[in-house]
Amino acid sequence: RMFTDGMYLQEALNLVTVIPVMKTPATDSVLFIRRKLAEGSIYFISNQTNKTININPEFRVVGKDPELWDPVSGSVRRLLVHTSNEGSITVPLQLSAMESAFVVFKTDDKMLATKLTNYPKPSKTIAIDAPWSVTFDTKMRGPAKSVIFNTLTDWSQNANDSVKYYSGSAWYHNMADLAALAKGETAFIDLGMVKGIAKVKVNGIDLGGAWTAPYKVDITKSLKPGKNAIEIKVVNTWVNRLIGDSKLPQAERKTWTSTNPYTPESKLEESGLLGPVKIEVIKY
Repeated sequence: RMFTDGMYLQEALNLVTVIPVMKTPATDSVLFIRRKLAEGSIYFISNQTNKTININPEFRVVGKDPELWDPVSGSVRRLLVHTSNEGSITVPLQLSAMESAFVVFKTDDKMLATKLTNYPKPSKTIAIDAPWSVTFDTKMRGPAKSVIFNTLTDWSQNANDSVKYYSGSAWYHNMADLAALAKGETAFIDLGMVKGIAKVKVNGIDLGGAWTAPYKVDITKSLKPGKNAIEIKVVNTWVNRLIGDSKLPQAERKTWTSTNPYTPESKLEESGLLGPVKIEVIKY
């Protein structure tokens, strides 16, 4: 005890060669927690910044291969690129803005790091930049007819008040022409930016939603060679409708709330599918 008096905790741990459970530079702005399992370890890592980061954390694990478990989509894939050190493994990771992920070590280390990156670039990218047909809900005071968006723009900047102050769901429709996927390829639709939540259908098949970066949905199982019908349902908040109604005479307002901080001068929220939208084909 006397030997360690006056030392910082890390200095004392260094004396007995206890390495950190996970080590990464403080400038990486990530938080983590770890749970030890009988057959391995689970790390939950969170990007605390509003931008994409590339990090190389060092995990106190030996003899195990890392897997990436996506808590949003539920997908699991192996991270083939990693480096074994004395008492630890370094794994290159990429996290989008505010993204979190599980890194799981449970399989025995039998693989060779044959790939150059854990995050391969798309082998093919198809931009969905043809005009979008957008249907609003008339019961929510949306336009009676579908609106053509030649480019994806913010509803709150629209000249039509039925779009500008709209709150509710809207359905975006487009088509994408694709070749057949090769074996081992995965296709994602990248929505770019959504305000605030999107649900994706391709060829009538529900494929899940996107509510946080990187705003991507796996569409592999629904694709077919040739023309593919894309539907993206987007929902925003009530803020813009409350602001729009505040500009109307009291008798004409359709919405109310017991505590309403919004006035005619309040700033409208960005809403809708903002894009750019593209389909990416990746082989892991």
